[in-house]
Amino acid sequence: MNRQAGLGLIAWIVVIAFAAVIITTGIRVLPVYIDHMAVKDIINDLQRDSSNQNISKREIRLQLHKRFKTNSLWDLDPDQIIKVIKDKEQGLIFHVQYEVRKPVVGNVDLIVSFDEKMGSQI
Repeated sequence: MNRQAGLGLIAWIVVIAFAAVIITTGIRVLPVYIDHMAVKDIINDLQRDSSNQNISKREIRLQLHKRFKTNSLWDLDPDQIIKVIKDKEQGLIFHVQYEVRKPVVGNVDLIVSFDEKMGSQI
């Protein structure tokens, strides 16, 4: 009697469907994390700039807007996602809190949530 070796047609279809879901999810999520890394870089650059310790929150906001535009972060509004706190002991503290919703297939969405505090001593 001959024994079948390897996957049958149904098994190959399941494997290909599973791989397609994983690849589709990766393609949707990767740009979200790249944008978040850009946001973190912008905040770290603002913190490294020692002159920013003496400027107002309004000037910090203007700098954030300029840097978001420079980095092509059109979908993120710094006024809505970043809270700037000026503390005399810790310096500038940035609280970044937002979520991004990306459609995957049909009515299935993927939600990625970010909530971080970045500061000089945090």
